[in-house]
Amino acid sequence: MKFVIKYLPILFCTLFIFTACNKEATQPDNNDLPQTKSKQTLDCNITYLTSTFKEMTVGNTVTASIRGGRVDTKVKTFSYNISNATNANRTYLKISGFDDGCSCYSPSDDANGCKRLVIKDKYGNVVLNTLCQPVDKFVKISGTQFSVILNVPCWIGGSSEVNIEAMDW
Repeated sequence: MKFVIKYLPILFCTLFIFTACNKEATQPDNNDLPQTKSKQTLDCNITYLTSTFKEMTVGNTVTASIRGGRVDTKVKTFSYNISNATNANRTYLKISGFDDGCSCYSPSDDANGCKRLVIKDKYGNVVLNTLCQPVDKFVKISGTQFSVILNVPCWIGGSSEVNIEAMDW
C-alpha cells in the first residue's frame, strides 16, 4: 500500500504530461473574445486637415487648436514661419498648455489611440512627440519654419490645443 501511495502522484503527473503534449494547439475564435476600446476605435475614419502657412514673430504666442469629433479621428497640421528671428541657428519654441489634466497611453503608430502633439522642424525632423499629457517645455528647431500636428482620436472627441511662443537666443 505504501508503494501505491508513494508512486501514484508520479503516475498521474506522467499521464497528464503525455496527454497534454499530444494535443494540438487551437486558435481561439475571435468572435468569442470581448472587444477592447482599442479594437473598437480601429473602425474610425481618419480625417487629415491642413491649415494655411502662417507667419509669427519672436516673442508672440500662437495657439494651434483642433476640434475633434465622435465619428472621425482628426489630424491637423499647422505650418509656421518665424519672420523676425535674429539667429536661425538658435530658434526655440516654448510649448505650453497641451491638454492639461489628461493622461493616456498608446503605441506611437496608433492614430486612434490618444491625443498627440508632434512638432517637426522645416526638414521634417521630429523635435517633440508627446501623448495626451501636460507639457511645458522648450524645444530647439533648425531654421525658422516648423509644423505642429495635433491628433484627436474619435473615441476621445472634444478639442485639443497648444500654445507656442517663438524665441531666439
